[in-house]
Amino acid sequence: MTGSGGDDRGDDEDEPEKYTLQFHFTDDDGIPYSETRYIAFFEDGTQTRGETDEEGYTERFFVSSKHEIKVKLLFANDDFLSMEGHYGR
Repeated sequence: MTGSGGDDRGDDEDEPEKYTLQFHFTDDDGIPYSETRYIAFFEDGTQTRGETDEEGYTERFFVSSKHEIKVKLLFANDDFLSMEGHYGR
């Protein structure tokens, strides 16, 4: 499994800094976990549910400060894989 994220800070000084994080889930052979349900857990206790796209990518998560996001993939048999992404830790 791999995850990727990037810094999407604006150039406008009046605009708060924003960070973007997106996960890419693949198996050991590089085959994407396409159309797989997931839950993203944020440090503030909120959660977001979604489904990976055809290439195994989650939606992009936008946050205004550096913090950790954990993502758990959900499978029909209730097993899950997890991956964490963070900035500045």
